[in-house]
Amino acid sequence: MGHERDLLGFYVTGHPLDAHRDIIEGGEYTRINDLTEQDDKGTVKIAGSISAFEKKLTRKEGKPFAILTVEDFTGSVEVMVWGDVYAKTAKEIDKGKIVMITGKLDKREDGARIVANEIGPLVPRKSVKAIVIDFPLEKADEKRLIALRDLVRQFPGIQPLYLRFRSMDGQEIRLKADSDFSVRDEEAFRTRLAELLV
Repeated sequence: MGHERDLLGFYVTGHPLDAHRDIIEGGEYTRINDLTEQDDKGTVKIAGSISAFEKKLTRKEGKPFAILTVEDFTGSVEVMVWGDVYAKTAKEIDKGKIVMITGKLDKREDGARIVANEIGPLVPRKSVKAIVIDFPLEKADEKRLIALRDLVRQFPGIQPLYLRFRSMDGQEIRLKADSDFSVRDEEAFRTRLAELLV
């Protein structure tokens, strides 16, 4: 994919960040395209891949620093990595590496850039198994749905919840519950759910 980008200027077979899309777009990180809407000199947190970097030395003391180009699904931004931060994070800096960066936003006439305070690997979340509840359509009345909502709220967790409504003729509708209704799957939950669906 990197060769595609270098040759054509865009990706053809996929984006190198696809496997991390749920983390990058999960709300924890500012989209690069949205940096211009953030406060100048404020702290921002982004995640993306290093598409280019250049190592340099300061004029006065000859200390190494780096200029990175980091991109996500929405755009790219220049990131300055000075002195102590570079010394601590040099092992994370390489073309193609996927990283998270915290730093100070520096808005300029030619666009925004970030002065990095912290750089680290973007660690994928462990996959969490979703829970699918099969709900016969003929039993999906208001009383049962309210009871199901109340039951889910008694077992809050991190597992995404899906409802699969099935009609007697075999048709089905599958709905994903809002993240506020993520659930904790355990025996007590399953027992009470079975009682609800009788």
